[in-house]
Amino acid sequence: MSLETYFSLIGPIIGEAFNIQGLQPVLVERSESGAGDDFLLTDDEDDFYLWNECDGRLWRYKQPITLQEAIAEVTEGVDW
Repeated sequence: MSLETYFSLIGPIIGEAFNIQGLQPVLVERSESGAGDDFLLTDDEDDFYLWNECDGRLWRYKQPITLQEAIAEVTEGVDW
């Protein structure tokens, strides 16, 4: 699905579903296997999350992490 589906101001919003203010995408890693795209997200508190559109679970980084570190973990295929 497209970014507009999950982060549109007029439709369902992922942040509202998880009760997280300002949840927005930073990076999308497209899946070629059909396992759903992975979204790196951030919120109003500058926390980072990983969300997969098919799995539906939202994972928050427990430790403070920089944007560059979060992107590296997603693009290097960290197993969540």
